[in-house]
Amino acid sequence: MRDPRRLRAAAVFTAAAVAVAGMVVAGPAAAGPGPAGQSARPDSIPQESAKPTQVTLITGDVLTVRSIDGRTAISANGSGPSQGIVSLYEENDRTYAVPAAAQAGVNSGHIDRELFNIDTLTSNGYGTSGPVPLILDNQDGAEAPAKPAQAQGGRALKSINALAVTVAKSRTESFWHTYDSADDLRARGIDRIWLDGKVSVDLAASVPQIGAPDAWKAGFDGKGATVAVLDTGVDATHPDLGGRISQIKNFTESADAVDHHGHGTHVAATVGGSGAGNGHKGVAPGTDLMVGKVLDDDGTGTFSSIIAGMEWASRNGADVVSMSLGSDAPDDGSGPLSASIDELTEETGSLFVVAAGNAGRRAIGSPASASEALTVGAVDKADALAGFSTRGPRSGDFAVKPEISAPGVNILAARAAGTGIGTPADDLYTTASGTSMATPHVAGAAAILKQQHPTWSAHDLKAALVTTAKAGEYQVAEGGVGRVDLTRAVSQQAYGTPAALNLGAIRYAEAGDYKPVERAVTLHNSSDSDRTFTIEDDGVDAAGHQLPDDALTVSHTSVTVPAGTSADVTISVDPNLLARDTHYTGRVSATAEDGTAVLFPFSFLMEKKLFEVTVKGIGADGVAAGGPSQAHLFSATGLLSKTSSTFNAQGVARLRVEPGEYMMYTNIFTPDASRSWIEAATAAFDSSVTVDRDVTITLDAREATEVAVDTGRTTEWRGGAFTYVPRGVDFMTLLSADIKTISTLPSPGDKSSEFVLNSSLTAPVLTAKAKTRKPLTLTPTRLDGAKRFSGHRTLKAVDAGTGTPAEYRKINARNKIVLVTRDADVPISAQIDTAARHGAAAVAVANDTPGRLVAPAGSTAAPAFALYGEQGKQLAAQAAKGDVRIELKGTPFSPFQYDLVHSVQSIPQSGLKFVTDSTNTARVDANYYAHAQQEGNLLQASGRTGQYFYASTTVPIRLGATHEEYVTAGPATRYWTGADIAGSNGIAIFDRGWHSFTAGERRGVDWFKQVANPTRGATWMDQGYSSAVGDYLSIGAMPFPDSEPSHQPTPGWNDNMSVVLYRGDKEIGRTDDYFYKTFYVGLEPGTYRAVQKIDRDAPGWEFSSSATTEWTIKIAKTGVSSRIPMPTLAYDIDVNLRNRVKAGKQQPITVRATLPPYTEGTITEVKTWASYDDGASWTPVKLNTSQETGEFTGTLRLPRASATSGQVTLRTQATDASGNRIDQTVERAFGLE
Repeated sequence: MRDPRRLRAAAVFTAAAVAVAGMVVAGPAAAGPGPAGQSARPDSIPQESAKPTQVTLITGDVLTVRSIDGRTAISANGSGPSQGIVSLYEENDRTYAVPAAAQAGVNSGHIDRELFNIDTLTSNGYGTSGPVPLILDNQDGAEAPAKPAQAQGGRALKSINALAVTVAKSRTESFWHTYDSADDLRARGIDRIWLDGKVSVDLAASVPQIGAPDAWKAGFDGKGATVAVLDTGVDATHPDLGGRISQIKNFTESADAVDHHGHGTHVAATVGGSGAGNGHKGVAPGTDLMVGKVLDDDGTGTFSSIIAGMEWASRNGADVVSMSLGSDAPDDGSGPLSASIDELTEETGSLFVVAAGNAGRRAIGSPASASEALTVGAVDKADALAGFSTRGPRSGDFAVKPEISAPGVNILAARAAGTGIGTPADDLYTTASGTSMATPHVAGAAAILKQQHPTWSAHDLKAALVTTAKAGEYQVAEGGVGRVDLTRAVSQQAYGTPAALNLGAIRYAEAGDYKPVERAVTLHNSSDSDRTFTIEDDGVDAAGHQLPDDALTVSHTSVTVPAGTSADVTISVDPNLLARDTHYTGRVSATAEDGTAVLFPFSFLMEKKLFEVTVKGIGADGVAAGGPSQAHLFSATGLLSKTSSTFNAQGVARLRVEPGEYMMYTNIFTPDASRSWIEAATAAFDSSVTVDRDVTITLDAREATEVAVDTGRTTEWRGGAFTYVPRGVDFMTLLSADIKTISTLPSPGDKSSEFVLNSSLTAPVLTAKAKTRKPLTLTPTRLDGAKRFSGHRTLKAVDAGTGTPAEYRKINARNKIVLVTRDADVPISAQIDTAARHGAAAVAVANDTPGRLVAPAGSTAAPAFALYGEQGKQLAAQAAKGDVRIELKGTPFSPFQYDLVHSVQSIPQSGLKFVTDSTNTARVDANYYAHAQQEGNLLQASGRTGQYFYASTTVPIRLGATHEEYVTAGPATRYWTGADIAGSNGIAIFDRGWHSFTAGERRGVDWFKQVANPTRGATWMDQGYSSAVGDYLSIGAMPFPDSEPSHQPTPGWNDNMSVVLYRGDKEIGRTDDYFYKTFYVGLEPGTYRAVQKIDRDAPGWEFSSSATTEWTIKIAKTGVSSRIPMPTLAYDIDVNLRNRVKAGKQQPITVRATLPPYTEGTITEVKTWASYDDGASWTPVKLNTSQETGEFTGTLRLPRASATSGQVTLRTQATDASGNRIDQTVERAFGLE
């Protein structure tokens, strides 16, 4: 039986949160011998720590994507249309980030989820280096939509009433404001918005994928068989089709049979192209081709013209008829096209191979619905079912349709002259996707089988292809039995009939008194020896639950088929053992001792019965839940399926599910008074929800209890997460610092589920309390880019109205808090500037309507913050009555941070309350060394061991300062920490791995401490690992590290790097865009020299900005795998937290020159020089041998600051006994003061 697939998901609600999406490091193979003597491989290279990538989504939301240590980290900018609220989940090894603004559209199917496939977007440059390509699909409309004003291009796709356009990153938000609701889409003639994706593979991959070369080697290329292609005609002059076509006929009103569309030529070349143009043959390059033009130059045709073409082809010698055409209107097989196929198959013996369609949903239309047709779905190069491929089963009787699948994604084949279908590669070839591209692969495979078995009927050909296919990872109901496999079809000499077991609909019986349903299958053994087959079944329902024991039985679990004969096996289904109201599909497999496998797909229906679960949500403000609030139901047994629904305008989420036991997880998000900004987040779950009738559940956030975490200090929430873990699969909701209230409802749980709370807490950034006759606690929020208030003061407040100069004549603003109200005619920057000119100590800008004010400050002339509109109105009223003073406490950079992980199995009526102390936490004393920029961010990911997603927050920190960091202790909790420099274009440093802590433990760590000299890795997993393997030489050094060996840096967006390799004085290889390179050099004994240059010109980065490293490498032996015993350099200088030392003093320096682990040799010489004028002159540094191996100490005699450039440049040479040498210069390694 097939194992249930695990579902992993998380919802991200964060303006600056990071989700770590993956725990398995996909690293390279070892590049040198390790402690166990593993051999190296020439393709072994260190894993690149990718530069951060900014992705602009079609909604206008901007994401930052990092790949660190094999994990993907995503953060969302809170200023976009979705306010930083993004649903993040992993499915089928793909990461999706669906912003709140598009969530309803994705759920309803109006917005293509692939628009938010982070892997696709980043790999193809969509929304990163280039625009976002779209297909605006009118679907049921008569015409393609009009081109949006924000879009470019405008290529009409008439076959699907669609328009292909691109939207520049700068226009995405404007585009989205025009198309952000179903009503807006309908008003503009659009039903769906699709991603118009790029292509990457061609026939060179798809033909071998189905095993055609194996058939060719066996002597079968389709010779003697005839395939008719009914399509848009053909370009018979194309090199791949020259001399390949015996008959051409036009059945349309077009002037000729020439392909002026492009579709037919592409299909014909896939069936039997010669490969003369690019060397890549079609599936059956020896077959005879017939071409009937049944679709006109616009790609459309009538039923009558198509039927006429089918009659011509089948009655004029076509063994196989390829039809990449049809309708996606559901059809039960009784329509005229389907009926014609059935009749012609019986009359002529032709096999009709028909495309399933490209609806991407259950919509098998005509003629794909024909019983006698071999209907084809599409898979990608990994044999995964394509998203666009129409799913089965057939309407009415639930017959297996499609029966088989084939490659149909990004297929490169012949391009008809003058046409532009797909994505042209050049004048001769173009790439296209669809079941239209999959169908000719199967048609070609049928021709090869017809050559091998000239007497076989259409039924035999169809059955042989289906029952010898490679089993798909998808359900039979979706894409058939699996992907066509010519290798098995041609060579295994066994197949089965019929092609599919279609048992039809088993009618619902109240009493459950069903009779067994039986069908016979036949195993054909054409080999010259007897074979014994073991019969097994693998069946599931639509949700993936396996068939109960004995529900499907076989007359023989083992059957011996004599050579050259056949044997029958009876398949019996006992409906009494099955769930009623359910559709079942699967495969019956017959496997011989030699591995020969025959697969019979089956399908039958026991009509589904669904109940409705209605969740009524009420926000903390008493208003119906809405926005991104969602309810999720997880099955408590069987396959862990998930059903989700957003809350509608009435605060109702409806989920239709089968009867059973479920686990429920719900988020209710409450907005502020403006209904525009999320103010509170409430979580609730129930690990035991029985659905045996329609169920209504009411969740009222007003009854929730705020989460309390007692650290013994006054703290403020800075972000975190709720994580509900049903049956070991986590579903996470990351929460940003902008959410003011985190609460939970009483939630019953059990041992099969877990609820995890991640909390990041710091000192409050700013608190404000108005001392008036009626005390008023204010909720100050940040204005983007504003100067932040620091310190503790009580100031008198004055109301300056809208902040115009005239209004200041009535007040004295000096050394006071000035209250101004936002006004459309007065920019906030002007309000702050005017207050500053009048001597204001701080400026409070109140919204002019109820709710939170979110806007840029535009000025740093005075400390400023925002107030809710209702609070500003109250404060102004109090100020009008008399003296009002406001106590302000500002801590822009907290000296401490708590990152805590708490786990419970249920939530009591009293809510979640936790106490944190030394019995359950550890402390990290972190020193954050400064460069030119004094502001950075602490990036802290945390979670329970075994979780797929880890909660992460980004909290501003002061560089050039110490920081107390408290974490939850225990082996079940892990942390991954990083730090970056604000405004530095992506410069960051991260831990190399995850850490756990013990209670009461205290650790120290340094971040960004200099000297940041390029460093080679100690193991093959490290950046900069170097080795010699066969004819390959790998060399490089990790740029811009800090002093902690456990840290790993990430390159900035503007870093420049190069490595050049020389043999003697001759350049033999180079890379100009990375710090490491594996060179194929035809390695021979001798002396090699490699030169690495790195340069960083980034805001905020000051020291060790450039370095030149030259290695002299002595290769004594070749043909072996070996580490290069090259000295590695490191420095230890007691710089202060500003990465500086006192000028005019003597400064101790430690130089470390060591050889990599598992290498032999000794360091024989180390020399160091220092320059105080940026390399114009050099001063030798006398070094003394230390007691530590490889460690040398010396003293820098620093000149007065005025006699220097303000920085110290270092150069060191180290040589080993074999003559390997490193010569490294680090410019402006640290500063002087």
